[in-house]
Amino acid sequence: MKYRSSSALLCCFWVTGCVLILLVCLYATFKSDSTFVQPNSDPPSTHKNIDDTKIKFDLSELQKKRINKYRRKWAGNGINIDDENFQKMTEEWKAKLLQKLICLRMKKESIYMYHIRRAAGSTVRDVLHKVALRWGARYHETEGPVLNENFLNLPGLLTITTLRDPITRASSLYWAEHVGWFDGILRQPEKCSTYREWVNAWRDNSQWKSEFVAANPGNLYVEIENYYVKALTGWQGNTTISAVDLEKAKKVLESFDLVFLSDWMYDDTQIDSMNALFPVRQSVDYSQKVRGNYYERVKLAPTLAADESEVNELLRSINALDLQLFDYAQSLLAYRLKLVHPVLRKMKTMLGISQHSRGGSDRTNYKFTVPDDMCPNNTEQIIKDNLLHHLGVFRPPKHKGPM
Repeated sequence: MKYRSSSALLCCFWVTGCVLILLVCLYATFKSDSTFVQPNSDPPSTHKNIDDTKIKFDLSELQKKRINKYRRKWAGNGINIDDENFQKMTEEWKAKLLQKLICLRMKKESIYMYHIRRAAGSTVRDVLHKVALRWGARYHETEGPVLNENFLNLPGLLTITTLRDPITRASSLYWAEHVGWFDGILRQPEKCSTYREWVNAWRDNSQWKSEFVAANPGNLYVEIENYYVKALTGWQGNTTISAVDLEKAKKVLESFDLVFLSDWMYDDTQIDSMNALFPVRQSVDYSQKVRGNYYERVKLAPTLAADESEVNELLRSINALDLQLFDYAQSLLAYRLKLVHPVLRKMKTMLGISQHSRGGSDRTNYKFTVPDDMCPNNTEQIIKDNLLHHLGVFRPPKHKGPM
């Protein structure tokens, strides 16, 4: 009798424990969803149409305040928002983004990221991996080689890239790729070149750089001189880039569906847009910003980078085209960010998703009939037949140099 009572008591404890664990899991799930950044979650009826820069957009008052924060970046950097061609390009971009987001929700879209090195690419990659898993999309990435523009011409491929202040990015590349290897991995700090020596070695036309480029044409895994313009225009190392290439790079940048800035990973406007676009379980947060080894840098800076400010000025002088392109990217992104939420609201309306939703469930039975030509089903075959050799991470020999 005592044995049966003990067994019943243990059974009760076991059942109670299981119930408590289940409740904790449910609470954690609810907490994760409820703390997700939900920009622009007001009902559509609370929004007002405002005439901003002579183009009407459906924006919340909160967004208007954030837009004003970046209005200063819209002038002087090559963007004329009243220009007819710019407005046409913007409308085409909105329509293309809407189409691709709908196809992504309906599990009929692939994702491609052109990975700009040391520009929060790993952070964005983590988010996109979760998005691809959630919506059954294929994820593709290129890191190292120059961009193949054919990726930007596939209607069934959502294209994404990131940028960062060119000088900060080059400095980060030195500490992560060179010092991080010899000191952090090999524990041989005596083999580290100084910041100035490293920059001089990787400048165009130096002996080290010339030999590296000749052995690896079209590979920019380590590049510190007008990296963005070279990457977006297919530079092979045998020509000198010019203002003509800068204008071409601007057009290529405009062709990406989404561009994010590492420097804005602390900004609510970009964070809100990223979370609204990609509502995965773990939201994009400030803590995910890619950083180098801070303590390693503090320890070695007096020895390796005593003249860091002077070297950064040198980098600034040889990156004039990239600095102009980065200014243009900030202007373009500041302008496009305000269009993300209206595009998402239209997508939700077309798919029959609640405007309060974080982005839609994982279902496929949306209240929307996809036209036959809206979500092409041959994207993966085109990539397999023509672009497969452009995918992956391409680390050439001696990229940790100079040695």
